[in-house]
Amino acid sequence: MNCTRRPQLFFKSTPGGPLGWRTTIRAEGLPEVKEDGRNSDEAKTLAYASLQRLVDASEAQGKPLDIEDFDIYVVDDDAEGAQ
Repeated sequence: MNCTRRPQLFFKSTPGGPLGWRTTIRAEGLPEVKEDGRNSDEAKTLAYASLQRLVDASEAQGKPLDIEDFDIYVVDDDAEGAQ
């Protein structure tokens, strides 16, 4: 039996930050990503784009990562009414 531990990815989007919303992504093996946006969708879009750039850079350095291989944990306080 092979019990290989999958890498962890934590995703959190909450009201706050200088623009109104902040999305934070912590993925094992990559630097933490924090992006602010005027609304939840903007902050998430910016954070996903930053994460993708880190994944691409890791691949270019010969350390390919596939986000599909991560166990993803979401803490999402995505209540637009909380603005």
